[in-house]
Amino acid sequence: MGMIWRWGVGCGLVIALADLVAALSSAGQLSTNETVVAITTIDLIVNIALYSYCGFRVASATTVIRDAAEAGVIAGSIVGAAVVVSGLFVPPLLDADPVVPITGAITSVAFNVAMGGVLATLYGFVATLMRRRKG
Repeated sequence: MGMIWRWGVGCGLVIALADLVAALSSAGQLSTNETVVAITTIDLIVNIALYSYCGFRVASATTVIRDAAEAGVIAGSIVGAAVVVSGLFVPPLLDADPVVPITGAITSVAFNVAMGGVLATLYGFVATLMRRRKG
């Protein structure tokens, strides 16, 4: 149980920090700006890599795919909450659609929880397959 929380919280905080840096770097610009597009793409790749790594590491250690999924959901919950809180302080993109705050919050949390859970589960499954082949 400790490993699940350690990896979930750790990955969640690192991903939240990466999202905050990306949001601050692109704040107040147009979404079509090449720099903003590059920052957004890199941020998404970092998120995918870290959620996947989290699930892989947890399942490698515990050999239980569910543990990997739980760590991914914990990480996604932390990231979703951080995105909601940072959205209160970081200016949006200039051409961003005006979103009702509660809808944007629900979308951010749901997206991150789903992405964390699915990617961690998938790579947790990969880790268990690799472990079976080794021995």
